[in-house]
Amino acid sequence: GECPNRWNPNIAFWYDKMDEITLDDIVYLCREKKKCQDESNEPGDGSNPDSVSAWLPLGPCPHEVNNCPDAWMQGETYEEGEAIERMGQVFVCIDDKKCKSEEPGSPTASRSKKGKSGKNSYDAWRLMGPCLTRAPSN
Repeated sequence: GECPNRWNPNIAFWYDKMDEITLDDIVYLCREKKKCQDESNEPGDGSNPDSVSAWLPLGPCPHEVNNCPDAWMQGETYEEGEAIERMGQVFVCIDDKKCKSEEPGSPTASRSKKGKSGKNSYDAWRLMGPCLTRAPSN
């Protein structure tokens, strides 16, 4: 897959919630529009609490396919930014409240536009790409 555009402080005011950018080969997801729009909140700046709350690191880009993370387990509690494997695909939790109840890549989930409610695993999990599982399951 393609990497999102590089983070650019000069256009920070255009960033919106759920936007993805790349910086230093890491993909980040915007969680708080106002903080993402502040060009002083550079993604990955661990010393800046506003940057940490604004930008959630999703993982490397280009996507690392060699090792799968742990398999997704129903009912488990997942933190935002935590990666799991489901059906040979890597998903990252982007909303810890929803990750517990929503199955990653659920076929019933459809990408809905903002403001629509309903079960939607795209609100909980971000598909990063395929990974090579450690061992065949059968």
